[in-house]
Amino acid sequence: MRTRVIISNFYHLSASDKWLFFRGYILAVFTRICIRLLGFKKTMKILTPLAKLGKTGKYHPVSIQQYHKLSILSYKTGKYLFNCLAICISYWILLRRRGIITSLKFGMFLQDEELKAHSWLEYEGQPFTDKDEINIKYQPFDEVII
Repeated sequence: MRTRVIISNFYHLSASDKWLFFRGYILAVFTRICIRLLGFKKTMKILTPLAKLGKTGKYHPVSIQQYHKLSILSYKTGKYLFNCLAICISYWILLRRRGIITSLKFGMFLQDEELKAHSWLEYEGQPFTDKDEINIKYQPFDEVII
């Protein structure tokens, strides 16, 4: 049932949204492989040149919501291929190329004596994920990572 909903969500995307989703998905897979093979620092050194800042300007909230929706869809469809960090980095790059400045944040919480971690993007202080999940579960680090 869940797979059907995901496929339905993808089917109803516009052609430009499908292309953006595909770029984010492929970039997330590449990012995940690089992180596994090279580690976070070397991966960021490789990927940062791809994140050239595009022309900044005032973006319509729909544009921001489009990226938000696609990043969540990417995570839901590929969570066995990559993790939240790979998705965040790939959409950080895509957003930055559009001139939209976001911050990569990390947070953690303790569950059954096991440390759980999560990463997410923030745009103007608002998370690119379920806001309640972030505020209730995760204690974010004070500093921005990228």
